[in-house]
Formats: sequence, C-alpha cells, structure tokens
Amino acid sequence: MSLVETFMKEEELKCNWLEKLFNNYPEFYFAKDIERNTKHKDTDQAFIVTPSKVRRFIAVLFICFGLYFWFTLLIMILEGTLFPITIVFLILVTSWIGFIIWMFFLNPKYSYKIILDKDKIRIGRQTYDWHQVSEYLLIEKGSGRHLIQTLVLFIDNMEILKYNLDNLNASGREIIKRIEFYKR
Repeated sequence: MSLVETFMKEEELKCNWLEKLFNNYPEFYFAKDIERNTKHKDTDQAFIVTPSKVRRFIAVLFICFGLYFWFTLLIMILEGTLFPITIVFLILVTSWIGFIIWMFFLNPKYSYKIILDKDKIRIGRQTYDWHQVSEYLLIEKGSGRHLIQTLVLFIDNMEILKYNLDNLNASGREIIKRIEFYKR
C-alpha cells in the first residue's frame, strides 16, 4: 500500500461517530479528478495566493464592534455601574477580540501565503522544489458554508504536510489545478 493510500485510510478512520452517522467522510481529489478551466498565462509568472481580504475586512468589522463594547464596558467600570458583571463581560469581550485577531491575522496555520512558480512551491516560510513533491491532493470535508478544504503535500514519499485553505483568496480546486500546471 502506498503512502497516499495509507494516508487516505487514516483520514477516514479519524472520523468520529457523529460524522460516520451522517456519512460525512472526507472526499479526496487529485488534480486529474477536478474539471476546472483555469486561465494559464505563462509558467514564468508566479501564482500567488494570499489571505482573503474580504474575510479580513469582516474580521476588522467584528473587532471594531468588539472594541466599541469594550470601551463601553470600561466606562461602566470606571463609573462603578454594575461593577462585577461588567468585569466579567469585559473579560469575555477581550477574549473574543483576541480570538478574532489570532484566527484571522496572527495564526500561521490559517494566515499564510502560497507562491507557485515553475521551480518551486512556497507555503508560508517553507519552500519545496517540484521534484521533492511526489504527490498532492485536496481534502474536502463538509459542504456548503461548512466546507473545510485542506491541501496535502507528500514530500519525497516520506513526509506528509497538511495546509488549511479556509482563509485564502483562492479555492482549493484552483490551487490544485495550478500545482498541476506548474509541476509538469
């Protein structure tokens, strides 16, 4: 059994009982399985995938909304209004703002850049030449708004690297097709 087949079996075994009950198993896609027309210009041009500006803008709106409540609660604490309750809510709002900043701006698992060119693939701070990448696939789990896409790279038939594609500005299917285009 190859490393890819072993990986796919292990991912299916990781499903919990609720996912098995609703038949929510991960779906695996190789580049040949995806029918998508991508506009290829030239292999000399790099394809760059960055964190989604729309998601970051929405996150900034939520942070501004949270800061408004944070300052409101701070003023209530300074005035002594509902003192114990406002401290609890101030802590909750602070943790909510921190969570949003971490998830959309600071977490290296969700906020990174992918650069594809004719020689290599660079994901975050890691760079791999195309001859090091033995296989690649896309895992989709869930559907609709709750679709989780993960890019899996098999490096030198030894190492398996998984990258979450949720907060990026390109779909997983487009990234897989671009990898196929540059890897040839």
